[in-house]
Amino acid sequence: MARPFKFIMMLTIVAGPLCADPPSLPASYPPMSNAAADDMAKTYAYCSGQRISVEWLSTKFPEMKADLFNAQQQFDIRFGVAVSAIDAILAKENTQWEQGRQPFLAKLRSDTESASVSEQDARAFLQEVEARSKGTLPSPFLETLLIYHPEFLREPPGEFSRGYRRTMELGGHAKAEGLSIRLQVPQSWRIDEGNHPHVVGKATNENGRGNAIAMLLVRRLPLPDTYVSSKDDLDEMFGEPGIHDLLSPNMSERSSKRITLETLPGAMIEMDFHESRLGQEFVGRGVMFVVIFKNKLVFLQCIVAVPIERRADVEMLFDRYSGVFRQIGNSIVIRDKWMQP
Repeated sequence: MARPFKFIMMLTIVAGPLCADPPSLPASYPPMSNAAADDMAKTYAYCSGQRISVEWLSTKFPEMKADLFNAQQQFDIRFGVAVSAIDAILAKENTQWEQGRQPFLAKLRSDTESASVSEQDARAFLQEVEARSKGTLPSPFLETLLIYHPEFLREPPGEFSRGYRRTMELGGHAKAEGLSIRLQVPQSWRIDEGNHPHVVGKATNENGRGNAIAMLLVRRLPLPDTYVSSKDDLDEMFGEPGIHDLLSPNMSERSSKRITLETLPGAMIEMDFHESRLGQEFVGRGVMFVVIFKNKLVFLQCIVAVPIERRADVEMLFDRYSGVFRQIGNSIVIRDKWMQP
């Protein structure tokens, strides 16, 4: 019995891939993990199922061929190199990938071609491909395509610059001390609740699996809500030696300078850190943006952190993500600042 087309499309998350271009291995890419490999395989299958379906529907409904191929072409322009990179990485990291690809692909094509599909189904699928070609894809497919996109592997700030962003809204959070704060991070970063005191929220690259982290913290000072900082107060807080009080005991200052963010006075501090946790040691480097608003300090702490045995990677990782950290810092909006009477 012929299977419904919608059922066949569901198979694309578990079946094998098809790539239009020869796979090209990126010069560098994140370390492989089971979770990463799982997302990569599913994403590659998802994209491959789309291509097979476009090819099949174009023969079944010739009047839609131009629109279907145009939608697929637009998708390939945006994400084709990422699909190719994923294929190449999986082939290099797993010898069974290439052996299993063709049998999966053959089954997917067979199931697709035996499906029962109406013109209405085909037109709905066309709209779906057009939406995907504009970057509207479910998680984790979009994040995975962005993580392994060769352009963004070379230059991580490119993801944010190209408009692939997600928003962290932190209004009404108990740890926000009554402030409403918004900031943006790259789309492939995962946003989570902060676990530590004062950490309102955090975002981690590689969909939560990476070494780059941005954390937002708010601290209330023992001062009245009507407090207005004076020049002497700011000099004491953001100058020497007061600026050292803004760092945790496990941090050492590398450099600092005064800044203005959201028209508010503050400082930017680069630091190194060394942390021990349950018998494990971590080292890293980061940059912290801190501003004062009334009687509250708002911190954006951006770091790269690795196990101590990878300490040689810290400088490279910080250089790689420092541009992204500044993009995140520049995206901060403290809504209360603009809602003042």
